Amino acid sequence: MIFLVVALVVSISVIAKEKAPFIGWDKLDMVARDSFLEWQKAVKAEAEVMVRTTVPVKKAEKIIFDIIGFKHRSVIPYKDKGSIVTGSIPMEHIDELAKVEFVDYIEGAMRLTPKVGVKKGPGIIK
Repeated sequence: MIFLVVALVVSISVIAKEKAPFIGWDKLDMVARDSFLEWQKAVKAEAEVMVRTTVPVKKAEKIIFDIIGFKHRSVIPYKDKGSIVTGSIPMEHIDELAKVEFVDYIEGAMRLTPKVGVKKGPGIIK
């Protein structure tokens, strides 16, 4: 029974790795992955993302971000060794961001409040 479970898990992980559209796909969270897949259907799209790095982001790292088209905004120190960086990137360049060696994780932006649009008033999003 244990052998069957292990074989199933290994098979699923092999299949999942084969379907990755680019190197670094595993660094993207589900929101960023869904955004990328939706982008493939769109004409031109830009994603809001939060990036976790393994090194503190300074001038050299920002230059790399600029080269690949990542418009970085906030840079926050993270656990004495890396940074959390917010910004936006054209979806056609998200694979380049994922390939950057010091980029550890990419999280896509999520709407915190659902659109309700029931009526106008305090707290109602239209």
